[in-house]
Amino acid sequence: MKKNSGSDDIVDLWWEDEKGFAVPKSPSHSLQLLNRHMRTNLLLHVHRDVRTAMESDPKKSPLHHLARSLERIVREARAGVKVETVTKNPMHVDPHREFDSAEDCAHDLNLMKHHLRCHKKTIDEIRRWKSGG
Repeated sequence: MKKNSGSDDIVDLWWEDEKGFAVPKSPSHSLQLLNRHMRTNLLLHVHRDVRTAMESDPKKSPLHHLARSLERIVREARAGVKVETVTKNPMHVDPHREFDSAEDCAHDLNLMKHHLRCHKKTIDEIRRWKSGG
């Protein structure tokens, strides 16, 4: 992992994994990163799913809702995304980027899997901490 900041005395939230994806530090940070870096409208499914989950089970943490949402969307996408129905994410960090639905879907799935791994790791760390181990 590497830091993007050159200053050692500033806490850096932008750690990256080996693929260059920023490591999310909280559910809101994760959504911020997904909003900026997902290239397709699969992002809308994430938002819709999290909102529905939070309304139906408000006692669960946003971290759990986001992880469950990402897991469900990745699973459904593996079963088959109709690439021709996917559109460009208007909030992408580079609005002038050429849209390629197949390539951009693959990118977004990898990005969502990365966020899901990060969230599962955090959930496991919290469970270990709560259990005293």
